[in-house]
Amino acid sequence: MLNSLRRIHAVCRREFFAGLASPSAWVFLVIFVIMAGVCTFVFSDVLAVGQADLSPFFNWMPWLFMFLMPALGMPMWSEERRTGTFDLSLSFPIHLWELVFGKYCAGMALLILALALTLPVPITFFVLGEPDTGAIICGYLGAILVGSGFLAVSCFCSALSKSQTASFLLALLLCAILMFTGWDRVTGLLYQWLPETLCRMISYCTVVPHYQAFQRGLFDTSEIAYSILITMLFLFFARTSLAFSASNGGGLLLPGAWRDRYLWKQTLCAVFAYGVAAYVFFCLALTASAFRIRIDCTADRAYSLSAEAKAAAASLTRPVTVRLYVSKTTVDTPKDLQSYSERIKWLLREFAKASGGKIITDFIPVEPDSREEEAAVVEGIEPARNSGGEKYFLGLSVSAGQHCLPLPFLSPKNENMLEYEILRRIMTVQNPKRPVIGVMSLFPVLGREPSPQTGKSGASAWYIFTELNKDYTLAEVPMEIKEIPESLDVLMLIHPFGIGQETLSAIDRYLVNGGHLAVFVDPMSSYAIAQARSQKDLTMIDKLESSLEPLISAWGLQYASDKLAADMNFKFDQLDSNGIRRTIPTALCITADGMNSVNPVTAGLTSLRMNYSGFFTKNPKSEVVLDAEPLITTTNYSAIADSSALPEETIAAFSTRNAQDGEKLPLMWHLRGHFPSAFDHVAKEDAEPGEVFLFGDSDMLFHDACVAQSTDEFGQKIIVRKNDNITLIENVLETLCGKGRLAGLRSRVPMSRPLTKINESRTRADLEFKDRILAIVEESTLLQKQVESIRRQLIASGGNAQLTSAQQNLLSTYAQKDASCKREIRELRLRLRQDIDRINNTARLINIVVVPAFVILCGILWGILRKMKWRRHE
Repeated sequence: MLNSLRRIHAVCRREFFAGLASPSAWVFLVIFVIMAGVCTFVFSDVLAVGQADLSPFFNWMPWLFMFLMPALGMPMWSEERRTGTFDLSLSFPIHLWELVFGKYCAGMALLILALALTLPVPITFFVLGEPDTGAIICGYLGAILVGSGFLAVSCFCSALSKSQTASFLLALLLCAILMFTGWDRVTGLLYQWLPETLCRMISYCTVVPHYQAFQRGLFDTSEIAYSILITMLFLFFARTSLAFSASNGGGLLLPGAWRDRYLWKQTLCAVFAYGVAAYVFFCLALTASAFRIRIDCTADRAYSLSAEAKAAAASLTRPVTVRLYVSKTTVDTPKDLQSYSERIKWLLREFAKASGGKIITDFIPVEPDSREEEAAVVEGIEPARNSGGEKYFLGLSVSAGQHCLPLPFLSPKNENMLEYEILRRIMTVQNPKRPVIGVMSLFPVLGREPSPQTGKSGASAWYIFTELNKDYTLAEVPMEIKEIPESLDVLMLIHPFGIGQETLSAIDRYLVNGGHLAVFVDPMSSYAIAQARSQKDLTMIDKLESSLEPLISAWGLQYASDKLAADMNFKFDQLDSNGIRRTIPTALCITADGMNSVNPVTAGLTSLRMNYSGFFTKNPKSEVVLDAEPLITTTNYSAIADSSALPEETIAAFSTRNAQDGEKLPLMWHLRGHFPSAFDHVAKEDAEPGEVFLFGDSDMLFHDACVAQSTDEFGQKIIVRKNDNITLIENVLETLCGKGRLAGLRSRVPMSRPLTKINESRTRADLEFKDRILAIVEESTLLQKQVESIRRQLIASGGNAQLTSAQQNLLSTYAQKDASCKREIRELRLRLRQDIDRINNTARLINIVVVPAFVILCGILWGILRKMKWRRHE
């Protein structure tokens, strides 16, 4: 064995350095590096996304390998067979398989060198942001394995022909087949002409599905086994082809060749060897799929069963049955749904394993018009329909005793919530008693029936409350009440405008005696503004701000209902009708930098939306002793704005300050302890400590701030969470109810990794040029209105109107002034993007020009050194 390794190493070394001695290897390296840079920074324009995500970079790798690996592998054997050196190699004391593997290793060394030359791409992202190191390493490993398979295919094709051109074209064809056989259209055509079993075998060989796990940051043993097996398969094919050629069986097309019985024997042996190798390949691949192990390499462990889920599953006290209904695979079944169903099965197996047998899984294949389909419909599973009207089931039901909860359809777009949604239903059927949440609000958050008496139209419940209704019993509490019902586990106060003293006293008494509150006050309710505009309810204008005084002061905090928190790091940008990006510093898009990473309520959250939020500061004169912890704050790049101030006025406040000059303004507090009374209420002797979560915004509950409508694979409308607002509220309520076990699961969304350097540059440019751009736009708009007014005056008078000299001058110079305004706006826009374009162009220059130039320089130096070495030997 050791001698074989030495011989393989000798062949690999000789072939590698012989390859570097020819210009073709250096041309390959240069083209690969240039194409990788162009595809990443030009075609995908990854920096424009604003995220330190290298997925587009790795997405291009199979396509680059499909074209470049045939070029790298075509001279491996074709050139030796053409020049006759192959026969000379057979005379050496070395086995044929050692020759094949040695040449393959030399090609892999060159491939790894090419990938190493692309390291400036992730380095660029590390300079501009904080990418996921584990996902990058996993992506490079996947790229090496994909390249290995394509190189083995090229090696086999090179062994079939003495012509390098024929070898290249044949390898390109086989690599394209491995790339395209997994496409739905190609699969549909295969199903029309080939048996179903053969079609599935061909679809399994396609490369892209086996590469996707590595792109996500998953180390999957079955995918590694696939890559190794397909590499070994085609290397065996290459060895068999070379052995066939070495046995004088290469002249298949010579006259009278097929009259030779020995040729027939060698041909049949080769075909039999191919068949046996393919059979062994599929057997080993299926075995590897059955005993697969997955390791999540991502920094946030987004694709593995969390410790919270394992602990919750292990704590079950009675059996729970989970039935997964999946339609059988057909030609029209989307490939992503097929792979997603496999991920769901893997997750359910992990749940069953963690529960110690308490979770019983049942995977039920569903066929049209079958008993299984009827059972799925009875249990609440809803099929999706494609454009042809065909149904596809992918849902599950969770049952324990008489309780059964369905997940009607599992869309891949909600994959980040899959673990939580399954475990939530498991825990609900395990403990069917639902906590009672009281909801007190000025707004119809729980929905409203139309009232002919008052003339108010009906309103649907806010989306977040339809989600909460799945786990809690929601009870509406009137704004005027003398006593908070003892049956409530938690009381939610949402925008308590105009709340009476009697109700405030009842809330105070409830809290002093150990109550649990979630309070959402608001200095400027955008929902009230929207209602005033859309519903023409002018009474809402007087209900924009809310407070909860004197309770907030009694808790030792200060709150101003006419002040907003502004933050340029969390600002919201929107495009106006003129295409100008408008910055709103008080519409906060909060990232992980503004969240408490220790408290389980906010730990793991990555994005929140709070429009026009107020803030709370500690009263330095207060002697209240409570366990007070801020959970959401602004950054230091913050300011205090009046609720009536325009965004431009707020931005102006930042123009004279540094990014670290401000103070962090708390937007959310968590208060615990024995609360003092604002109305001199005396707590009961056995009263437990109270608990309050205090928010400075109520609009964060409205569905426009929480979710967005999307379209699934079948064209159906689905609701997708666009941030962690709902997750935060669910965490808060579970904590108040004393059941915070699922908080960590809801927070398990892939982390947002912004390109901080680009965002900082954009913020600086906004402050520098935004005011001037807005002033020019206003000037241009005013100028246009004045000209339109003069033109209407002329039209109304039939062209006989007497114009003043100022009006005549305005008409004559309008075109020139308008062009001047547009030109200045274009120049300012260019300057606005100047720093960002400079970063983008620098990244492109380094990765597309400098690195290839470095490779060319290395190639030239390598050639010079080799020539100098030859001259010394002469």
